[in-house]
Amino acid sequence: MENDRTQYGASLLVAVGWFLTPVAAFAVGQWSLPDGPEATDMDCGSGGCGWSLMDFLPALVVVVGVPLLLILMAATAVVTRLRIPAALAGTLSALATVLFAAFGVALYSAAVR
Repeated sequence: MENDRTQYGASLLVAVGWFLTPVAAFAVGQWSLPDGPEATDMDCGSGGCGWSLMDFLPALVVVVGVPLLLILMAATAVVTRLRIPAALAGTLSALATVLFAAFGVALYSAAVR
């Protein structure tokens, strides 16, 4: 029984790593850019005036990350039943999560039309 938990935990860590890598790469890329010139004539009538994408990143990670994590946990539980190595199981569960989320977005956009 303990081996199943270890397999699930290792697979989940691999899968979470697949999602954290692009977020971390984006954040490091944004932090390494020099600040641009200050624009003084911006129209600040809309919300988020003067905010960069880095200002929205924590909220984006929470809003998008929590549902993805729930889907990822379910996909990892299913994939680890296949008794394959943790690295492969984590990669497959990350792929399954992306496919499930893309299907959900496509289904939502079709329903809105």
